[in-house]
Amino acid sequence: MKRLEQLVVDGFNETEELVDKTTNPLHRSILLTWWRHGLLEGAGRFDDLATDTMMSDSPEYRVMWGETTKIFEGKHEVLGFYNNVAAETVMYITDSLIAVGDWGFSNELTFHHVAKGTVLQSIGYEVDDLEKYYDVSTRQVFLWPFDDRARVAGERLYEDKSSFHIEEVPEEDVITPARSRELNYQGVLRMDEKYGPDFWIYQP
Repeated sequence: MKRLEQLVVDGFNETEELVDKTTNPLHRSILLTWWRHGLLEGAGRFDDLATDTMMSDSPEYRVMWGETTKIFEGKHEVLGFYNNVAAETVMYITDSLIAVGDWGFSNELTFHHVAKGTVLQSIGYEVDDLEKYYDVSTRQVFLWPFDDRARVAGERLYEDKSSFHIEEVPEEDVITPARSRELNYQGVLRMDEKYGPDFWIYQP
């Protein structure tokens, strides 16, 4: 497996470790829902992450990327956000510090975008070669409020711009969005196999 493919697969290792030692039913459901949400997002299956069992009826996202805060209210706007940011880039996470409580889930992590120079330039990044692939990363904090049914109620995303890093991806490590989606969906199937049907749904 390529280096970047392995990093995509390993992105939720810290979450899995915390799930396996969490006994509080609400906290466990929150973690499982967030983990499944992340895999479905990576797999490009956005409608599945916004079902009635996964997401509240009126989610609110506040995303602090770039120079402005972008706010997305309701499932229609949230799905539009996902379709926009995930189209031509590979996204994965590393070095997660995670915590869960009755209110929801928090994660400080390094967030990565991998894409061709032409794509990165179109979203505002300066690159040396438009035909090469780059890995752009920053340290970020995600706060995920959940409702009393352990469903995603929103997202608060804060980016540490001082941590910005960009590096060229060697040709032998390049991963396509299609391959990333495939790997993430395999992760969804592994969760189904490990935890059983409807495993994320909170049962008080």
